[in-house]
Amino acid sequence: GRYFLEASMQLSSDWVLQKNGVGDTPTLERFLRDLVGRSTATHTDNNVLRIGLDPMVHSTKFVHDLQTSLQGLNMELYFCDTNWIDDIWGLDRPPLPSSPFRIHPPQYAGLNISEKVSILLESMHTNGANLLVLSALDDVAWLFNLRASGDVPCCPVGVSYATLAAEEDTGTHQLTLYCEDTKIVDVDVERQLRDASVRIRPYDSIVPDLQHYAALSLETNQQKVVWMDSATTNYALTRAVTPPANGNNKRPITILDKQCPIAPLKACKNPAELAGMKQAHYYDGAAMANFAGWLTNQLTQPNFRISEVELD
Repeated sequence: GRYFLEASMQLSSDWVLQKNGVGDTPTLERFLRDLVGRSTATHTDNNVLRIGLDPMVHSTKFVHDLQTSLQGLNMELYFCDTNWIDDIWGLDRPPLPSSPFRIHPPQYAGLNISEKVSILLESMHTNGANLLVLSALDDVAWLFNLRASGDVPCCPVGVSYATLAAEEDTGTHQLTLYCEDTKIVDVDVERQLRDASVRIRPYDSIVPDLQHYAALSLETNQQKVVWMDSATTNYALTRAVTPPANGNNKRPITILDKQCPIAPLKACKNPAELAGMKQAHYYDGAAMANFAGWLTNQLTQPNFRISEVELD
């Protein structure tokens, strides 16, 4: 809807807008298949057609589905080390959102970080996982009892990643939050994370840290299981923990592609979360009733005009 309208107004004639899911617009797979056909018809050197993707942007499931649909075609996916659109944007590209975290109060969360970690560790043990990787922003917000305003419009989450590593032999674990320093400026947030022994790492360190985890597993010949939900994990993180097989043709990392264990915990809310939802609906209902009353009164005024955009 509105994204297509915005694109139609902003794109120059050099672009062709493909309205996915609308009318006769081809699916991405069909479009690429047609592209291969046209390329084969105009080139006789049998060169492979390479499709560039930014692995930080696309989910692992999307990449795997696309690879499956392109099997048998003279085509391969090329994963860019940098986003070429960002390179063109240059210094005009807006910086990474840096809205500071704030605490989601315990009377609404119901569980503190350590209690939530204990639940996740039990789930990891049941599934044989050594490392849990969190990419969905709402999963990170839930685990750390943190919220932010401004990173994502109308959504109180902050740009971040998280990992939870469990060592069965020693019975220890390490919880890591990946975010910019500007997000942790509130003293209460800093104290809450410190009390839960949370390690803070720069946002961009997630990929090299996962690469190091995989390399260490290979070096020590220890088989590790990494829990990553392919529907919510970008492909760059999956690539980071799946290096080439070693001399014995064994990979040090096995991917557990399964729904994140936080998903059912968010769905089945604890009593404090349920009470908080009811309280939020009271406030929201009062605001909507107040707005409806104001609008009803305004519509009775002579020459009153207002657009949908102004109402929003």
